[in-house]
Amino acid sequence: MKPTQKFRITRIIAVMFFLVSISIEINAQVHQRYSIAGQLADKNSALPLSFATVALKRSADSALVTGVSSGADGKFILEPVERGKYELVISAIGYETSYKNIDLSNDVETGTILLQEKSFSLPEIVISSERRKAENGADKTVWLINEGMYDASSSGTDLLGHIPGINVDMMKNISLAGSSNIIILVDGRERERNFVSQLDASRIDKVEVIDNPGAGYDAGVTGVINIILKKDRKSGISGYVNAELPSSRSEIYLFPSYSLSYGTGKINLYTSYNGEFAYFDIIERTTRTFLRNEITTNIFSEQSVRQKNYSHRFHYGFDYYLNEKNQFNFYAWYNPWSREFDGSIKQTVEANGSETGLSGTRNDTDKNSSSSYSAYYRHNFAKPGNKLELDLSNYFYKGKSSTDFNIDKGDEVISTSAGVMPAQNTTIIKIDLKTSITEKIMFDGGIKSRFQSMKDRQSDDFNYHENVYAAYGSLTYQISRYTIKAGMRVESSSSELEGSFNKKYFLILPGATLNYRLNSKQDINLNYSKTVNRPALYQLNPNIVSSDVFSAASGNPFLKPDLFRNLSLKYSATSGKNYYSVQVYYRERNDAISNYTFVNENGIFETGVSNLGNIKAWGLELTGSLKLFKILSFNPYFSLYDLRTSTNSFACQYGIGNRNKGFFETGISVIAGFKHGITTSLRFHYSTPKSDIQTITFEDALYFISLEKSFFKNYKVALGSALPFFRSFTYLGYEINGSGFRSRTESNIRLSRIPLWITFRYQFNSGKKINSIDRDKEEISNKPVKGF
Repeated sequence: MKPTQKFRITRIIAVMFFLVSISIEINAQVHQRYSIAGQLADKNSALPLSFATVALKRSADSALVTGVSSGADGKFILEPVERGKYELVISAIGYETSYKNIDLSNDVETGTILLQEKSFSLPEIVISSERRKAENGADKTVWLINEGMYDASSSGTDLLGHIPGINVDMMKNISLAGSSNIIILVDGRERERNFVSQLDASRIDKVEVIDNPGAGYDAGVTGVINIILKKDRKSGISGYVNAELPSSRSEIYLFPSYSLSYGTGKINLYTSYNGEFAYFDIIERTTRTFLRNEITTNIFSEQSVRQKNYSHRFHYGFDYYLNEKNQFNFYAWYNPWSREFDGSIKQTVEANGSETGLSGTRNDTDKNSSSSYSAYYRHNFAKPGNKLELDLSNYFYKGKSSTDFNIDKGDEVISTSAGVMPAQNTTIIKIDLKTSITEKIMFDGGIKSRFQSMKDRQSDDFNYHENVYAAYGSLTYQISRYTIKAGMRVESSSSELEGSFNKKYFLILPGATLNYRLNSKQDINLNYSKTVNRPALYQLNPNIVSSDVFSAASGNPFLKPDLFRNLSLKYSATSGKNYYSVQVYYRERNDAISNYTFVNENGIFETGVSNLGNIKAWGLELTGSLKLFKILSFNPYFSLYDLRTSTNSFACQYGIGNRNKGFFETGISVIAGFKHGITTSLRFHYSTPKSDIQTITFEDALYFISLEKSFFKNYKVALGSALPFFRSFTYLGYEINGSGFRSRTESNIRLSRIPLWITFRYQFNSGKKINSIDRDKEEISNKPVKGF
């Protein structure tokens, strides 16, 4: 080959190599992949917007490139995406669609994108898109409040009664899925339950229900209700007044309340009040039978008493905004209250073929006062959602309760008296931190200490101290359709009864949640949790109290905590505006704290409390929220479960055996909205008799109906009734069977043919919008509820 030919071939090869290199480099640049990440939030509340649709379209031809749903924390990420010009389209039901142009040449962080709820304003009229009823989060169900629920409710407690699974009884006691061991949150911060009664229903935006609380909640909590408020507080003066009137002297059933706030500059001052008045005529009938020395004794008792319950709770506090990152709050309340039953007693004793009749009177003295003071500080970090919270609170309780019986035996009058004078002081210190470790991993944790002393001021035998130290943390990780949350709570506690014992406990309480999103409308959730229940003051106090001359009850300072385990699998779905879910669960309770009853050597039915054994339950739960015929909303709840008890050796000594029984519970809320501001509603609740280790409790079905009319936006009048035409209602009944005895008690309220209550409500406000700090207040259980 000639030299010139070699040179030409070499030059051609070099040119080809150069062209191939350029092609590879250009191709690498053209097809290099990047990511687009950000977070979505509600414009009004600034809360994360879960499960919104994020679509990426090419700007040139609007072709869909990829898409994803935002996670429970509102965050999303699109990857891998080639460089180019795109349009980001964000949509969610009930919100305006948001558009954002993206010129992608590097990884893009959009920051927080705020979505506005969909509404159209016209002169003199506002037409809003109706929200869907509910949606499922990674570890919670979010119930979205609609106009029908606002119209049918005056207070926050009224509104909670329309949420499936939440039961509000006639005395405004709140329970979730049959359990009262719950906490109430307002914007993520804990409040005592009475706070909800003075909360204006129109301020509530949504309600989050957590059936299986994580490590961040107290170990004894079986459920959490988080009330999310609208962010529309105003400067100047705002508030409301809620007044109620009974239609009969025999049924005084009132829950008056008011709220008043004044905001200016960096300070917001507020005060509120909620009262409870329940005066009913009650008949309590008890039949007791026991066998001793081959003689059967029957005791028939009837108490005809007047229930006189009242409570006044005054709330007050202030918010102070140092700046956007640092905020301070002071909150306090004071609550005097009483629960008394005064009236007559008739008793008949049958034994060995003879009958003895007794009659007499009962007189209760019950005076209580409780108060709380707390300070709260929050620091918001630069990244949205990241924050540090510090809380210091103190709680006081003091009471005096006694019952005097005067029994006429014909030739003499026998007088007996029993009572307690409890006192409790609790101090709580809590520090919480929430921060994002990466774009996909969120950490939430903290430490909490509780120092508690309890005593009975009329007895030196009960002086009890308990200290609990807890550290907790959880990690939330989201990838594709999966959201994984795992956490752990570690508690070290000591309990001491002066002059008797000092016990120490160390507990590790894990919890985990796995949520899988089948599609934009369906979710599957698997959850496991372990919690602990510690005894309350009235369960620990060993001093004796009586409900009649043939019974006595006392607490037990030697109680140890009992443990709960819960495993559940839940499927939830939305269809249009409707929502429904199906859940199967297994629950186990070890060393269950429970009452036991026996007949002592004096023929008195004596009740104590102890750790009696284990309880297991398998169940099925159905909830839903449905829209029917445009004007009708239907919110059903059904629960069916099988319960089994396994008693320990202590329970067996009192003749308490194992039990296996099925139970059913249902709750239904129906709301119908009409023209001219008229709304009617019905709430219904029924449960078959429920079993503890020894005691079976029962009550009649309960339902409420109401008719409400709004005037001029600021006024509302409501007419309510409970159980019309029933005349009598068993609000509490229980059966006890033991070795050689049995007992059955029914407590009935006597009602008029159609009991009615009238409510008047006036709401006012002035000034510009400002913010408020919502923070927590611990609720302390100090006394069992008695009466209706």
